[in-house]
Amino acid sequence: GNLILKEIIMKYECPHCHEKTITLRQKAFAGTLTSRGAECEKCKRRCVNGKDSTIFRLVTSLAVLLFITKIIFFSEIDMGFCIVASIIALVAAKVLQIIFDAFFAKLIPSQWID
Repeated sequence: GNLILKEIIMKYECPHCHEKTITLRQKAFAGTLTSRGAECEKCKRRCVNGKDSTIFRLVTSLAVLLFITKIIFFSEIDMGFCIVASIIALVAAKVLQIIFDAFFAKLIPSQWID
């Protein structure tokens, strides 16, 4: 029971104190290099997702921009459908970015000054 719960609430290593204090949710929403980031409960310093997160966000955002541009300006599709498809693409990209940050991006020290 408790072992399964502990594995679900997996924690990640703080890049400052190297203790596993950053939760999956904190990591998923820590943001990129210019973000404030997630605070370590032990050392109280902040960390963010590194360059890999920034690059992934750039690539997914460009893909969505190209998709929206193509369907709105270069297709014969009804504008109402284009708007709905654009919103779905934007939401899907954001969800993919959050998932990438949660499971694949590397945590690094935040450059944010409090």
